[in-house]
Amino acid sequence: MICIIIDDDSSCISSLELMLKKYYPKITEIHTAQTIDIGIEQIQKYNPDLVFLDIEMNGESGFDLFLKIPKPEFAVIFATSHDKYMQNAIKNACFDYLLKPIDTIELVETLNRLEIHIKGKLFNSQATIINSLSLSNSSNNKIAIPTSKGYVFLATSEIVCCFADGKYTVIHSSSSEKITSTKNIGEFEEFLDNTVFFRTHRSWIINLKNINSFSKGDGTIILSNGMNVDLASRKKEDFLKLFNIF
Repeated sequence: MICIIIDDDSSCISSLELMLKKYYPKITEIHTAQTIDIGIEQIQKYNPDLVFLDIEMNGESGFDLFLKIPKPEFAVIFATSHDKYMQNAIKNACFDYLLKPIDTIELVETLNRLEIHIKGKLFNSQATIINSLSLSNSSNNKIAIPTSKGYVFLATSEIVCCFADGKYTVIHSSSSEKITSTKNIGEFEEFLDNTVFFRTHRSWIINLKNINSFSKGDGTIILSNGMNVDLASRKKEDFLKLFNIF
């Protein structure tokens, strides 16, 4: 596995490099950069499997990397001292988000999960996820849902709803099974058929075929499995239009 660390703090680079060499020898090459431009040069030269990316870097933002590489063919793990950027990190489809000082156990657990994804050729870029899951417009199509232990195969028609649990997603199926996926809810929104699934709230995606009732008063949707789902006020108009309710 080839890794690049992009961080303007040389002491943080050295610390992470030592941890990787000591606790995760499967990373066979480690290259470093202290600016985004040098990081991009390293990426083009070494074609890494993984990039550790700081966010606040001497007037630069780690997110600038995605302006030049919008669909990376490598996994990105943000390593930063600031948790205020977590939502933006999720939007940029990062693999994980580690707060400094990085905990050794958390680092190793993250890399073990990453290895599963690399073996399955499932990276966190939207295009790769879509291709890897081989999704089509068919609601009966089975998808491979990545979890911390491997993959669960489920027909999209069996998905009642998806709930955001931090950087993970809990999927509720028609058989009452709950599957916790290592993918964030934004990624599920990207590849689930938007004629069948609807993002009602930042925390919820529902299967429209599983709606039992809707309360206009408090904006609550009740699903076929009895779950109550929130409908954000900004989503209410779009939701009602789906059913020609005005």
